[in-house]
Amino acid sequence: MVGLIVDTAGAPVPLASVRLSTDGYHEALLSDATGHFAFLVVPIGRAQLEVRRLGFRPISRVLVVTGAANDALDSTRVILPAIAAELGGIEVSEQGPGNELGLEGFNSRRLSNNFGHYLDRAQLEATHAQRPSDALRGVPGVLVQPSNRIGNIVRIRNCRPTVWLDGVRIPDAELDEVTSLDNVTAVEVYKSLAGMPPQFIDRTNPCGAILLWSRHQ
Repeated sequence: MVGLIVDTAGAPVPLASVRLSTDGYHEALLSDATGHFAFLVVPIGRAQLEVRRLGFRPISRVLVVTGAANDALDSTRVILPAIAAELGGIEVSEQGPGNELGLEGFNSRRLSNNFGHYLDRAQLEATHAQRPSDALRGVPGVLVQPSNRIGNIVRIRNCRPTVWLDGVRIPDAELDEVTSLDNVTAVEVYKSLAGMPPQFIDRTNPCGAILLWSRHQ
C-alpha cells in the first residue's frame, strides 16, 4: 500500500505520522520528503488509517483492503487541512546580544556548560539510531519508551521535556514527531532548569528540554 499526503494547496506534507491498523495488525511510519508513504504488507480486510502532523488537523479514514492488484488503496491520497490557531502556541526566541542560536550556540555551550548533554552529527551517526529518540538511549537520566502513535516517547524524571527545533519551541510534541534523525546535526539535552540557557527556559515545564538543530543551520 502506497499513498500521498498533501495540504489543501496540494503541496506534499513530509514527516507526517501515518498509522495503519486492522485486527491484529498495527504499523506506523513517517511520510518521506515528498509526502509519500508505503506499507509493504497489509492484511486483507478493513483497515483504519490515521494521519497526524503538527500544525494540521488529524485525519482518520476507514479503508477496505481487497488484495486486488489495482486496489484503490495503492493510490491513497490524504489531504491535511492546516490549523492556523496552533501557530499561536509557537514561541520564537529572537537572536540578539547574549542569545546564541544554531550551531554557534551549541558549540559554545558544549565547551562552557556542564549541565547539558551534547551530541554532534558524528556522535549521532555513531549511535546507528533510526530515530532522534533512539540516539538518546545512552544519555543518563533519559528514558525512551515505545509510543502508541509513532516512534518513541522520551521522558526525564517521568515527565515530558520541552522540545525546541532551531530555536522554536514546539508545544506538546514528542521528539520523533518533530523531525527525522537524517535532518538533525546536533542535539542538546538539559534534564532540569538548572544550567539551561535562559532563552530556552519554559517555567511552566520543569522537566528539562531537548534542543534539536537542523542540518541546514
